[in-house]
Amino acid sequence: MTFKILLNDLKKNLEIEKRKKYSKLANRYIWRPISIYFTVPFVILKIKSDSVTYLRAALLIILFMLSFFVDSSKYVYILLGAFFCQILDYVDGNLARHNKTTSLYGKFIDGLFDSLLPIVYIALPLLNQKINNNLINLELDILLISFILLSFFFTNIFNSRRARFEYLFQNNEKQKDKNIIKKTGEEKSSLIKNILNTSKKAIDFLNQTHIIVSIVLSIFSLQKFIILYLLILRVLNFTQIARATVSIKKRWIEINY
Repeated sequence: MTFKILLNDLKKNLEIEKRKKYSKLANRYIWRPISIYFTVPFVILKIKSDSVTYLRAALLIILFMLSFFVDSSKYVYILLGAFFCQILDYVDGNLARHNKTTSLYGKFIDGLFDSLLPIVYIALPLLNQKINNNLINLELDILLISFILLSFFFTNIFNSRRARFEYLFQNNEKQKDKNIIKKTGEEKSSLIKNILNTSKKAIDFLNQTHIIVSIVLSIFSLQKFIILYLLILRVLNFTQIARATVSIKKRWIEINY
């Protein structure tokens, strides 16, 4: 199979993914299109999708360890490595769809290793301390970065739990009462709904592209503001989780389990 034919075949799968309603903006217009070109050499070398997933996890762990030893000026290379790992997150899916080897196990380990990406930020307060460029001071920066990392992990746990119990809810015999439960809530105007939906899409987009923003800040030697940016982003993300929790409560409160 020639390079051009292979690339066109991968792009067909990309177009199918774009039509899916749940596909997020950053996935649709940034990560998936870029990942197509990185997928080609893996297809040629006949590397399996699960192997790419393991490679991504190994690289992230290596980057995490290296981040404690690099100079502050070299931290951008750690972030570029994390950027590559983020692309690999989509390469394994492209490979699985191209080779028709998608599996529940592959989906499981892919989601499991998604939690590793934020660990490249752990050493950031220490790196800033070396050049006396902390956002506040070393102790508070460590506290802030700890909150940021925990919030990333909590979000992944929340989404996985919600997906699991949403499946149970959809298959529950009380599914017929779903519309009744929804109507018990206070009606929101279409304008407010549009604003909330737009804000959700914006926050989702920023959450999916945080590594790109961090790279830009690092290039301009503004690494201390990476912590501030991530902090604001995670606080906004928690507002989304709070909204989702309220919605879940309205729909699930009457369901016996």
